Amino acid sequence: MPIALTDDHRELGDVARSFLASQKARQSARDLLDTDEQASPPFWQELAGLGWLGLHIDEVYGGSGFGLAELVVVIGTGGHAIPKEKALDHVAGYTCGNDVSARDWQKNKPGGQWLLGKSFDSFGPTGPALVTADEIDDPGKLKIQCRLNGQTMQDSSTEHLIFPVDELIAYVSSVATLKPGDLLFTGTPPGVGMARSPAVYLQPGDEVEVEIENIGLLTNKCVGAA
Repeated sequence: MPIALTDDHRELGDVARSFLASQKARQSARDLLDTDEQASPPFWQELAGLGWLGLHIDEVYGGSGFGLAELVVVIGTGGHAIPKEKALDHVAGYTCGNDVSARDWQKNKPGGQWLLGKSFDSFGPTGPALVTADEIDDPGKLKIQCRLNGQTMQDSSTEHLIFPVDELIAYVSSVATLKPGDLLFTGTPPGVGMARSPAVYLQPGDEVEVEIENIGLLTNKCVGAA
């Protein structure tokens, strides 16, 4: 059953680790890398605490931020080297995620700061509810959309992910022991702002909606830095 997330749950986001997979939807990989051939899923772990509800995106850096609609897996039972065939048994549920990125940090800082560009305090909002795993028959067949100020920017399905949920869990757990409450951002569809011509970046006042079939609608209002 869906479990509504309130401010009382914000501390869950502060203690949970967030693992982010890169370029998992085939067309989005082609848009950014000119190929969708990947032997294993690129991953990194977000450093900062993430906003569990994420009602506001508090920082918009250098006009280079944009949102990415993603299915987020919430780990219920931890484990190390989890077999792919048992991976879904470790899932507590699913929620919507907005993988906000600051491209000026990722591309223009000395040495590149890809990880820090995703790690500002308000980045990575999730919600509006955790839908328990028993409510989702197949996480690989869910419609997913991102809308910016009402305009559809991403419109796809999780069936187009290069790496399915069970494979992602098995892969990450082969490196890091997963713990209850850990979040796995599973990848984004085509329509990424920086891949558009002209590029589209978030501005103060923008509203970003991430909607996933059978899970819900996550809405974030962009607020400029104080």
